[in-house]
Amino acid sequence: MDIGRQVVRGATWMVLLRVVMRVLSVISQLVLVRLLTPADFGLVAGASAAYAILDGLTETSMTLVLVQMKSPERTHYDTAWTLVVLRGLLVGLIVWSIAPFMATWLGDPRVEDIVHVLAIVPVIQGLESVGMVRLQRELKFGRIFFYQLTLKSAGFLVVLPLALLWRDYWALVVGGAVARIVAIPLSHILAPHKPRLSLRHAGGMIGFSKWLLVNNVLTMAENFVMPMSLGRTGNLRELGLYQVSYDLAALPASEIAAPIRRPLHAGYARVADDLAALRQQVLTGFGFLVMVMVPMSAGIAATAPYVVAVALGPQWTDAAPALALGAICALFDALGHFSGGIYMVRDAQRPYVGIMALCLGLRLALVIPAVMWGGLNAGMAMMALSAIINATAWFHRLRPLLGMTWRDVARPTWRSFAAAAIMAAAVTAASLLWPESDAAAMRIVQWIALSAWGAAVHTAAQYTLWVASGRPDGPESALVARVLTRLRPWRRTAVLPRP
Repeated sequence: MDIGRQVVRGATWMVLLRVVMRVLSVISQLVLVRLLTPADFGLVAGASAAYAILDGLTETSMTLVLVQMKSPERTHYDTAWTLVVLRGLLVGLIVWSIAPFMATWLGDPRVEDIVHVLAIVPVIQGLESVGMVRLQRELKFGRIFFYQLTLKSAGFLVVLPLALLWRDYWALVVGGAVARIVAIPLSHILAPHKPRLSLRHAGGMIGFSKWLLVNNVLTMAENFVMPMSLGRTGNLRELGLYQVSYDLAALPASEIAAPIRRPLHAGYARVADDLAALRQQVLTGFGFLVMVMVPMSAGIAATAPYVVAVALGPQWTDAAPALALGAICALFDALGHFSGGIYMVRDAQRPYVGIMALCLGLRLALVIPAVMWGGLNAGMAMMALSAIINATAWFHRLRPLLGMTWRDVARPTWRSFAAAAIMAAAVTAASLLWPESDAAAMRIVQWIALSAWGAAVHTAAQYTLWVASGRPDGPESALVARVLTRLRPWRRTAVLPRP
């Protein structure tokens, strides 16, 4: 099989894996939110913050290092495994030692025991087979699919029964730990490798990931502004509301924007030396991303009370404002992060890190005081505001790198934003005319009806704006051409005379 076919086949496996894992996650989440309380989710989220931050800050991405090598030898794999083991031991030791501090910070003594259990996870993770990297290099994504799916299923099959039996936060903690334990023997079965302790290539491997380390520091700080701020206030219920509502709000970003960015950025790398072609590809890709993401995020924001009532249940009613604001925040964060790969393609890592630091500083300055003075909803409002400002900053600095203007950026995107505003107004008006019912079945009907109404209004508005603008080249023209291409064989068949 040639390399092109292997890449396509591997990409298919990864897309399938993402779909299956998301389905399992959604099912698990919908069940757990009805068995556990927002405070349970908040407690685990707060206790997990220290481990997640340290794990992200010390991530050296040995997988990426080995994958990019032309022909890594056994000593390279041994060095990578040794570094991962040492990192796991270090992170586990630090997490264990700061357990009392985390309990004091969050104002709940139960946190200490949770953190002690979580400290074992990085140690276990370091024992997984480094041979899993070889599967990536050899494009054996079928085995990787089976591996990841088994881990997700193990957590799923452990967490749900424990939640039914215990009805408390320990189900979330134990489920994650069990999945990592299962990973050890499974990884050695699927990708056997007898490792040896070695630091022969440590210097070169760590040096390769220096920019990644700086990026990790900034990313971790950005991701944990809200959890750590809410944890400091001691309101674990609000922390749980944030954790669950933001996961829902960010679905368009995590399930649409993230997968779209990878192939787009791969295409940009191919034309990096042709500025005109790169600029055109960036504008086309960005216009397509906006056309897909904006209506989805606007729809979540406009129907937030119905989403909460249907998906989460009555004890999560207070999450509706955070869900609406989170959808706006996740949208503009995803649009801003779209530019990240372009900075790398243009060999502009230094300005990329500089802008990221400035954006983080703005978010910290806005969000922390807002949470301290106004709680969850005030903090989420500042998250959304900072996301809008930061996305603007990313593209302001990107324009000279590509030789484009703000008019160039607006040309393929303004219709999507305008149509989304019209759609949000139409859905809001319809919801005012049709007040939310107390009956669960009727709330589902209302949510479906409002979603369908919003989709119809947005589609009609965007198409009308596109036609009124003279049918310019852009994401709409590409979509219409694709639809007509699909319909052409059917239309030819429909008009053929019968013999």
